[in-house]
Amino acid sequence: MSAYHYLISGLPDIAIDDRMPPYSTMEFKDILSEYLTKTDTYLFELLLLEIDNKNLLEQIKHPDYDLLDGGKFTFEELDVLITGVQADLDRTKDHNVYIDGVYDAYDDSQFKIKRFKNRIKNKYMPAYFEQFVRMYLEEAKFEDEISISWEDRLSAMYYDFAVKSANEFVASWSELNLNIKNIFTAITCRKYNLNREKYIVGHTETSNQLRLSAACDFDLSETLGDLVPALMGIAEERDFLQREWKTDLLKWEWLDDRIFTKVFEIDYILAYLLKLQMLEYWSNLDKHKGEEAFRQLMGTISMSSHHSLEEFILMTAQKQ
Repeated sequence: MSAYHYLISGLPDIAIDDRMPPYSTMEFKDILSEYLTKTDTYLFELLLLEIDNKNLLEQIKHPDYDLLDGGKFTFEELDVLITGVQADLDRTKDHNVYIDGVYDAYDDSQFKIKRFKNRIKNKYMPAYFEQFVRMYLEEAKFEDEISISWEDRLSAMYYDFAVKSANEFVASWSELNLNIKNIFTAITCRKYNLNREKYIVGHTETSNQLRLSAACDFDLSETLGDLVPALMGIAEERDFLQREWKTDLLKWEWLDDRIFTKVFEIDYILAYLLKLQMLEYWSNLDKHKGEEAFRQLMGTISMSSHHSLEEFILMTAQKQ
């Protein structure tokens, strides 16, 4: 494993209640470009796939969407995927012809055949991209008003993909997030009497337990420890922003615990990226949602950043 003593020594300290990150995600990416090995660059880009997730979902919903900076895949590449999957779903119609993996789709607005020269398959795209697009195009118009958000479903599919990483830190981080997404999903399904088997993602022991268990804690407290009561407490929070904040706090503490003994390794750099993304999200919320609302949120819950996970669980238990 490569050591990054000089690079990490120069990084400014950051805390979850910082108002502004010292770098944007893209600035940090540029800084790292001259330091990271090829293997570590792949790990860094694997974490940045969340940007492509957002771009993919928004482009399906809004074809004229301007992509977020920093994604790996271009508008054209995502468009080929989306239109190709749609053509595949419509291939039984007279105006669609499928030839050796290449689609000719009739363009009604132009009264001509539009050739998709690229195949749906893109060897650089993770398989869950096509799986998600197909699921969305088949199911979105039939979804009930009360359901699991498409953003959460795509995110869970991403973490199910990343959990297979050979890097222990990335795999553990992805497993944590997959468990968080699935536990929140299971709680929502239980609340609204939805089919858990349809929405729980992954084939881990925890995923299978969440599909089947009727226990209050899904029989996971023994294996996941403090995570389960913490998430059940967060799930009861009615304010969406507070729920997000407390979830990020839990993740931040997990990152601190994981890199405590790995100060000059790639794990520290990956954790720093993840923390920057959290700070970037909250600083952008400050800009877009309004200064006053953000200050109220921070004033209400900023003290939470000074509590340990055990103290946080105690606080949520006292509210019940």
